[in-house]
Amino acid sequence: AIIKYNLINSGGLLILTSSRVAYRPGKGALVGGILNRGIISLTKGLTSDLIERKIRVNIIVLGLFKNIKLLVGFIATLDNISEAYLYLIKADYTIGTTIEI
Repeated sequence: AIIKYNLINSGGLLILTSSRVAYRPGKGALVGGILNRGIISLTKGLTSDLIERKIRVNIIVLGLFKNIKLLVGFIATLDNISEAYLYLIKADYTIGTTIEI
């Protein structure tokens, strides 16, 4: 539909968002894991389909962020997440890039 209906101009950018549950769905999160993995696959497919029109397609895969109070590893702040989106917007050489936070 993006190509057929010209929804994004040539030289445009599409950033999708997924969750780390795509890689390791916990108990009761199987459907969420499948849906999030589908978004990652969609990103890869769209990258291939839209490269001819110079439309960049990238994805950010979110893990834990500060709204969740758990003491495990890195917990991103909203500033960290915003920086990732801004990077993909500004870096016009990013194509098919996955940023995991």
